[in-house]
Amino acid sequence: TGDGVDSGNHNLAILIWLFSPFTATISTRGSGESLVVCMLMGMVVLLKRQRVVWAAVLYGLAVHWRIFPIIFAPTILLYLSLVGPSDGEGRGDEGRGDEGRGDEG
Repeated sequence: TGDGVDSGNHNLAILIWLFSPFTATISTRGSGESLVVCMLMGMVVLLKRQRVVWAAVLYGLAVHWRIFPIIFAPTILLYLSLVGPSDGEGRGDEGRGDEGRGDEG
């Protein structure tokens, strides 16, 4: 996939987690932990694809559902500060071009 993860192993890990009896038991007894984990996994995928706004929506839903995903906020902020969105999505600088950067001259 370009990020050092073999797609076969990646898919196998997802299938093992998805069809785990532990996950199925927790999910059928009224706990929404598996939904939160799916939202967090989706958020990571969206971040890797530079879809920051949609990743933020999923993260917001996950935190709204359960409070514990808030512990990932510093890691997400660190990732965004190091990598950042390549197309300006989520930074509020859409369509500004070179003006507004303060590098005239």
